[in-house]
Amino acid sequence: MGFWNRNRPGGPEPAEKQTFHSPFAAAATADTGGKDALDHITDTVSEQVVGARLLTGNTDQDESAVLDAARRVIDDYNVSAASQGLPILTLDPEEAARKVLDRILGWGPLTDLMEDGRVEDIAVNGLGQVWVFRAGADGWEHAADLRIPSWDFLRNLINRKADFRGTGRAITYSYPSVNAQLPDGSRLHGVMRPLTVGVDGPAITIRRFRPVAASVDDLARLGSFPTEVAGFLKAAMRSGLNVAVIGGTGSGKTTFINAMLAEVQDYERVVTCEDTAEVQVASPNFVSLVTKDAMEGSRGFNMADLVKETLRMRPDRIIVGEVRDGAMAAVLQAANTGHDGVMFTVHANSPFEGIERMETMALMEPTWSRIPIYQIRKMIASAMHLIVHLAAIHTPEGRRRRLMNVAEIRGMQGDQVTVEVLFSYDYDLDRAKWTGIFPNENTRARLQRRAAYDFRQGVVDAVS
Repeated sequence: MGFWNRNRPGGPEPAEKQTFHSPFAAAATADTGGKDALDHITDTVSEQVVGARLLTGNTDQDESAVLDAARRVIDDYNVSAASQGLPILTLDPEEAARKVLDRILGWGPLTDLMEDGRVEDIAVNGLGQVWVFRAGADGWEHAADLRIPSWDFLRNLINRKADFRGTGRAITYSYPSVNAQLPDGSRLHGVMRPLTVGVDGPAITIRRFRPVAASVDDLARLGSFPTEVAGFLKAAMRSGLNVAVIGGTGSGKTTFINAMLAEVQDYERVVTCEDTAEVQVASPNFVSLVTKDAMEGSRGFNMADLVKETLRMRPDRIIVGEVRDGAMAAVLQAANTGHDGVMFTVHANSPFEGIERMETMALMEPTWSRIPIYQIRKMIASAMHLIVHLAAIHTPEGRRRRLMNVAEIRGMQGDQVTVEVLFSYDYDLDRAKWTGIFPNENTRARLQRRAAYDFRQGVVDAVS
């Protein structure tokens, strides 16, 4: 079984043929330096504790086993390094042992990627198949110098990270998928046989939590939209308008919601509903609810259940993570029962497609499937105020996140929801600009009354 062989040509060996390659045998051709020494030591310790299946899942016992092995290997290494032409270990032995512990019980070969602030996503498809998506990149990059030690290592890594709160959540053949939030706010998804084919172990995807913008003004400085759009969005948030945030995967929907929530006042009560807790709320009066899978002896709570719970908690703001199914019915009911400041995300590629997605998902609720589509559209028109459309677009400078549209829902015309686009992205200017359409009179009055914001002064005069 091979461990930490970063540059093995030809990709991973077949599982049945994998053999341990001594780091000392390969050291003669290795580059010199403290990092190389630590790599070789980590390989040896990994063989002794992971390869020998000495890890138990008990944190204290596993840390003790890894540290004891690391100290022994480091002592032997320091004695023999000079005579064998090995790279010199420049670290203090105890510091080196702690680094080996972090690599084996931490992120192992993924440590550098998890510490890289530009990394947005990490995907592990196989022992020699680690892929990285970095901020501003046009696509995925194969991390050819990284190799996962073994399928056992990867499965143990998933279960340690997914269960850091001691919930009993684990990936097994009986429960072949897991979705969890990590301590730093990142999101981990793992899936394995029988849901996967062609590989002997799990595939994992890590969506890194990157606090790139703490406010709407920060997003404007990053070029997501101009300052006049930022002013309008902040006023919309302070006015308690109900907002649907739409876009594709990686378009920045969660980042946008976190930035908008910076406008929430301390006296407002915020309740969030998510599959994994990603929304960051600065307000001290804040409760985060997460869905729960049904397990033996306990019932599950889906997104619709959580939204219904919020109605009993007297919220000033209801923030819902991604809505994928019939939970849309509960969201629309909440927004139609006097609750302001409702915000949620939906996968859609235009404001008009966003309306269609809301309709379709509302119909997924069994009790709503018999409601005429006209009535559902009326509920959308009366519940929602704005649709904010985000996208990750390709520019000569690389991939950039941009605001594509801000659309206002105006009510019904015949049997259709009326939508007017207030701001739209201009590819030549690389920014959103005002379309020349004013918000309706009621919206302008609400912005003035609740946020002391005048649309003409904030937008029209600013761009003229």
